[in-house]
Amino acid sequence: MKRILTLDGGGIHGVLTLQILKKIEQELAPRYAGQKSRFVLADHFHLIAGTSTGAIIASMLAWGASTDEIEQFYVEKSPEIFVSSSVVRRLIYNRFTSTGITRFLQNYFAEQDGSPAQLGTKRLRTLLLLVLRNATTGSPWPVTNCPDSLYNRRPPGQSNLELPLWQLIRASTAAPTFFPPQRILIANARNEQKSHQFIDGGVSPYNNPAYLAYLMATLPEYCIRFPRGTDKLTVVSVGVGQRAMMYNEDDVQDMSVISHAKATIRALMDADSRLQDILCRTTGLCLFGSELDREVKALTPTTEEDLAAARRERQFTYVRYNHVYSEPEVKATIARLGGKWDLANLKLIPVAIEAGRAYAERHVRGEHLL
Repeated sequence: MKRILTLDGGGIHGVLTLQILKKIEQELAPRYAGQKSRFVLADHFHLIAGTSTGAIIASMLAWGASTDEIEQFYVEKSPEIFVSSSVVRRLIYNRFTSTGITRFLQNYFAEQDGSPAQLGTKRLRTLLLLVLRNATTGSPWPVTNCPDSLYNRRPPGQSNLELPLWQLIRASTAAPTFFPPQRILIANARNEQKSHQFIDGGVSPYNNPAYLAYLMATLPEYCIRFPRGTDKLTVVSVGVGQRAMMYNEDDVQDMSVISHAKATIRALMDADSRLQDILCRTTGLCLFGSELDREVKALTPTTEEDLAAARRERQFTYVRYNHVYSEPEVKATIARLGGKWDLANLKLIPVAIEAGRAYAERHVRGEHLL
C-alpha cells in the first residue's frame, strides 16, 4: 500500500491542519510501537504534498518533524514571519516583508554542515511535492524530489534537484499582496542561468493539491509510478478550514470594484479546491468527507453493494478532513477579536487550534487510515 498525504494552503490557518495531523499521528503511532523509537508521519506516508502554508508543513513533515514541533513553530514564530512592510510597500506592493520566513527556512532546511539543503537532499525522508506558480512563464510549477522525474534527471548544473529547498518552499508561500515574489535561478539546456519569479502555489488550481498529487504519483510521465487500486493506494487530504461565502442582497448590490475583485479571487480558490475534492471522491473510494451539498451529499458509498463496486472500480482510497466554519461563527469571532478573517490575522491562531482539535476528535478515525 502506497500512501499520500496532501495539505491545503491557507496562511496561519495551517494551525487547524496541524490539529488534524496530530490526531492522525496519535491514531497511527500504536501501529509502529516497537518499530520506531519516535514515530512521525514521515514513517507512514510515502509522498507528502503541500501548497503555500501546506508546503511548509509538508516539508517539515518530510524532514522528520513531529506535529508538535511544527505547531510550536507556527505559534511562536508567526509574529516574526508576519512583519509589516513599510507604509509605501504595504499600500502598493505587499503587506509583509519576506525577511522572517526566509531566515527561518534557510536555517531549518540546511545540511549538517550548514550549507543550504537542495531539493534532492537525503535528509528528506519521503517523496515531497511542492506547488508553486512560475510568474515568469505563467504556469503552475509542481516540483518533486523524485530522482527520475524529467527535470530532475538532467545533467549536473541543470537538474531541479539542485535547487535550494528553502527557495522552493518560500516561493510556494509568496501570496500576492501578502509577501513579495521569490526569485529563483533556473538553468536551461545550455546551462544558462535565468531568473524566474515565483508566487504562491495557491494562485493556481492546486491550492488543494490532492488530485494533482494522485496524478503525479500514478501517471507514467511523472516517473513516480505508484500503483492504482483501492487496496494499493490511499490519499488523505487535509484542509485549513473552509468558510462559506455568503452575502445578503444589499451587500452584493453595494460591493465596490475592489470588494468584487477580492471576493472573486476567494470564490475561484474555493471552487478550485472543491473541484479537486470532487475529482478525488469520484475517482477514488471516499471513506470519509463532509457533505458537499444536499444533492450529491458526501459521495461516500451508502450500501454494501456500492462499497464492493467502488473497491473494484475506483483508483485509490480517499479521505478528506476539513472543518467548515459557519458564517455566524466567523462574524462572532471577528467581532470579539477584531481584524479580518484572512491568512495573516494572528489573533485567529487559538480559534483555529480550538476548531481543529474539536473537529479532529469528532471525525479522525484509525479505520480511515489504511
